[in-house]
Amino acid sequence: MTKQLMGSQGHEIAAKMDSYMRGMVGGSGASLFEELGLYYIGPVDGHNVEDLVHILKDVKSLPAPGPVLIHILTEKGKGYAPAEVAAGKMHGVVKFEPKSGKQLKTKSKTKSYTQHFAEPLIAEADRDEKIVAIHVAMGGGTGLNLFQKRFPERCFDVGSKLFNSSYIFN
Repeated sequence: MTKQLMGSQGHEIAAKMDSYMRGMVGGSGASLFEELGLYYIGPVDGHNVEDLVHILKDVKSLPAPGPVLIHILTEKGKGYAPAEVAAGKMHGVVKFEPKSGKQLKTKSKTKSYTQHFAEPLIAEADRDEKIVAIHVAMGGGTGLNLFQKRFPERCFDVGSKLFNSSYIFN
């Protein structure tokens, strides 16, 4: 858009200013994403639907310099009390009782995905003490709760903040 309004040289200056300002005031990770060739917008309040719609319409209508990453922050279960208090549950939708939030899971005759993931990982960890597991408040949903029972000193729950895992293990 600046190329149309200001010409090629004006566009280059505007692009450099944009890049400079994003580095100065952008959300955590903005520079990393832009180094990967993604145009970063955010963080954005994912619970403000009016703002989200406005941002999405703007992104759709404006020419971007490449792929766009919109960093949207949300709280799991916001507005639904049973989900807000159940940290390790209700990340995916299964049948549940709406008033209580009680999940109505059926028994399966086959292994779950989490078992297919956790059991071989535990077997490998038995053979190799360098193997550790990291999850983001999803031990039960990933099967890493089984790993943690077996290797409590080698399993790390970094909470619901994804960035924590990169800080801990860099």
